[in-house]
Amino acid sequence: MVILVLILFAGFAALVGTMALGLPVALGAFLAGMGLVIPLVAGCLAPDRLRRTGRVFVATALGTLALIVILLIPSRGLLGAWQLASPGVLLVLGYVVLSIPALLAGAGLRRQAERRRWLRRALVGLAVAVLVGTVAFGVYLRGLGLLPFARGSRLEAYDRLWVNLERFYSHWETSPVAPEVLSARYRPRIEAADRACRGKPGPCQPYRDVLRDMLAELQDGHTHLVPLPRLAAPAISVRPVEGQAAVVRVEPGSDAEAVGLLPGMVITAVDGQPVQDALTQVPGWAVSYTAPHTRRYAAYQRLLAGAPGETVSVDVLDAAGHSRTVTLHRTGSLEDRQPGVHGARQPGDLAYIAVDGLVGQDVVAAFDELLDGMLDAPGLILDLRGNGGGNSMLGDRMVGRLITQTVSYGEECLQAAHPMHGWATGCFESTAEPRGRPYLGPVAVLIDTGIHSSGEWMVAALCDTGRARCFGRTTAGDSGNPVFFYLPGSTVQFSTGSFRRVDGTPLNGVGVSPHVEVQWTLDDLRQGRDPDLEAARAWLQGR
Repeated sequence: MVILVLILFAGFAALVGTMALGLPVALGAFLAGMGLVIPLVAGCLAPDRLRRTGRVFVATALGTLALIVILLIPSRGLLGAWQLASPGVLLVLGYVVLSIPALLAGAGLRRQAERRRWLRRALVGLAVAVLVGTVAFGVYLRGLGLLPFARGSRLEAYDRLWVNLERFYSHWETSPVAPEVLSARYRPRIEAADRACRGKPGPCQPYRDVLRDMLAELQDGHTHLVPLPRLAAPAISVRPVEGQAAVVRVEPGSDAEAVGLLPGMVITAVDGQPVQDALTQVPGWAVSYTAPHTRRYAAYQRLLAGAPGETVSVDVLDAAGHSRTVTLHRTGSLEDRQPGVHGARQPGDLAYIAVDGLVGQDVVAAFDELLDGMLDAPGLILDLRGNGGGNSMLGDRMVGRLITQTVSYGEECLQAAHPMHGWATGCFESTAEPRGRPYLGPVAVLIDTGIHSSGEWMVAALCDTGRARCFGRTTAGDSGNPVFFYLPGSTVQFSTGSFRRVDGTPLNGVGVSPHVEVQWTLDDLRQGRDPDLEAARAWLQGR
């Protein structure tokens, strides 16, 4: 019975880990196949005590879940531990039900084995092999940093992280610093952080801070500590316009609106510092992107950001040249809005659909519903500005409504075989397949530097293939297909994929440039004009 419990525990832990980590289908299939062996062996070991064996089966499953939650509590807290492990509950309970036939089959095999000694030995050997294989696989996953509940020293985890970075990281060719240099430079700081936290329970903040600063030096938007420290900002958006820090949007009902801030006003100082000095004070980890234009954009975007709940003093200049100082509360950020899809008819009966992000299956349904109601439009304006990315497959599905044949828009190359990518290696073509009733009219796409990652893939699928014409400014150039790596009390993610467009140009650090570049002016903001939209509308109406 002890052997049975050990086998069950190993199998359930692997299954829960697979579900909680969101590992790929290939790994899930392997563990599920192994999982079928476990109840089979259980039935073989105790054919005449199936009721008792079933109780042990269920108890071990629930005990495994409880133990994983307990192991996660020091690093995640009670709620965080449960949120991470709870996806495995349904998996394990469903697995227990589905394993009953395997238990019965195992009992039948045991009765056969009583007459065939070689079969009995084979079953015992299989049980041992399952246990050893599960443990070995756990050691393998620990080496890849994929076990959030694994224990060990912080220094050992740091060294394992660097082994994985050197093997899997996809952007060393554009990194501003060599891996051996960066690793050696930060090791003394890691050692000092470890000494400061030695013997203290829970996450080590100095350790997390060192990891955050180290990864920021790679200047890669997909490689960072998870989660990054939260920055809060007043309820306004700031962007570089005409070389100045311009207010581009003010949230209705906010304190910023109450003190009279308007789009088109220019920020000249922050907490008494000139804007150019204040830009240098934005934390490096908050603007850690490969492309210089994206780092600049992010610095203006986070110019007023700071700790939640604090206030910030802002000097502003209005259209008449009058200057005044206002105090704003850092209560949130317009950048935190939930991604969604919305649209409406435009003048000239043109269709307009905005896609803010590629998160959640409902965005495709919302897109389809809007498009279906405007298939007769003489032209479509697709607004992707500010699309932070998400799941590229959602973007491909939307593009599929705008094409009549399969289009190839680039390829992604993986640095090395990793289980979170199904151990795939090499380069893989990125395509969009037609689906549903297509929109056949001309398409104009609005783009800007706020478009990241999978959002940029969607831009490439439309604008690099000739299906659409792009208006606006160059996208962020921020792509990476990251994986997670768990350290004691900390989690990081790092890029493993490198995307190249159809002409071979790398996306990361470059971005997608528009066919028609549009630069905003302060007067556009003050007059409530959208020059990107106006340029797209003029092109469609002139066709």
